[in-house]
Amino acid sequence: MTLTFTGGSNYRLTNNSTDPVSWLQIDDSGTIVVDTRAGTALKGSTNVIAALSKDGGREFMRLLPGDNNMVLTGGGSVTIDFATPRG
Repeated sequence: MTLTFTGGSNYRLTNNSTDPVSWLQIDDSGTIVVDTRAGTALKGSTNVIAALSKDGGREFMRLLPGDNNMVLTGGGSVTIDFATPRG
């Protein structure tokens, strides 16, 4: 999964559909691309993964089948590109 955050700062993306609630936070600003498969958070060519924190779950961000109630704080927007995990 790739999450692209743009136009804000100190982003926090929360999925209220999971139990417990899952969240991902980035204490930085501007355009940041989180690649969960690669384990990176890129701001341009710089990896700012140290600015990322998340709930205690194994995954970067848990998604459930169907609709998920997602909330972004910190302004801007997020685009989520999801690919089925490799088997």
